[in-house]
Amino acid sequence: MFPQMCEMKVDDLLGLEPVRLDLAHVRQFLAGRAVLVTGAAGSIGSELCPQVVAHGPKPLVLYDRHQNDLFAFEKELQMRHPTVHLEPVLGRHLLDAVFSTSQPEVVFHAGAYKHVSDGRAEPA
Repeated sequence: MFPQMCEMKVDDLLGLEPVRLDLAHVRQFLAGRAVLVTGAAGSIGSELCPQVVAHGPKPLVLYDRHQNDLFAFEKELQMRHPTVHLEPVLGRHLLDAVFSTSQPEVVFHAGAYKHVSDGRAEPA
């Protein structure tokens, strides 16, 4: 009647080989370096930052244009990782100034608009 059911994993649906990270290499690359994450409080940045924090950056610069989200995310991250030096920067500052002041050695650009119009009229 029904085919045999089996347990599926996300990897089965993607049809791609999973990427295996060399975490020792990542730690060696990030430890002690100034790291900047743009869009830090967004959906991608807020997942990325805790992973970066785990590898010991000094400091981690959190750049976002949404003041309330940035404030809340910084407090949450600081609570979970009290020894990490975080530098929140509100996105109204030009990145030139952020680069001059914080001098990041590694940049993760996670800032993006999720919903961008292509400029065409919507069908009626």
